[in-house]
Amino acid sequence: MLTAAEIQMVIATGVPAAKDSGPQIESAGADGRVRARLRFRPEMVRPGGTLSGPTMMTLADALTAPDALVVVAGAIRSGTLASVGEEPT
Repeated sequence: MLTAAEIQMVIATGVPAAKDSGPQIESAGADGRVRARLRFRPEMVRPGGTLSGPTMMTLADALTAPDALVVVAGAIRSGTLASVGEEPT
């Protein structure tokens, strides 16, 4: 499991768009839960006071990137990663 600092580093290097507006990782638990905070900006709000979809997806995308990286790295190390259309060895 990655620490909060490691997750923050993966986001900073792997999701360039998150550099200025990405989430700040507050904690990462052994149970896989991550707590993150996204700095509020007025342009994130849609008419009616709802949070915009792109804002929610920015957070979701940035937070799933480290998890996907860990899964792929584990598959590479174990030799179970196959190209599209190939069966794992």
